[in-house]
Amino acid sequence: LMMSEFIGTGSTIGTAQTAYKSGISAAWNLISLALAFVLFAYTMAKKFHERGEYTISGAIAKTYGNRARVITSLIMIYALSVVNVS
Repeated sequence: LMMSEFIGTGSTIGTAQTAYKSGISAAWNLISLALAFVLFAYTMAKKFHERGEYTISGAIAKTYGNRARVITSLIMIYALSVVNVS
């Protein structure tokens, strides 16, 4: 999911231009992203709900501790900043 966000920003924001430049790869990215989110919802959403957490870092902290929460949060901040810049 993270890589699809990083790679697919141009496809989701500038769909017309990306489709013109890249052809079918823009549609391929959007379809795979949609399937990934559906798969994530069916496999992980119930586990998140059972733990009472609604964030990735919160669910990881319940399993691996607060240090893992901080590391996960820093990785997410970096990755989403790169997406925002691109």
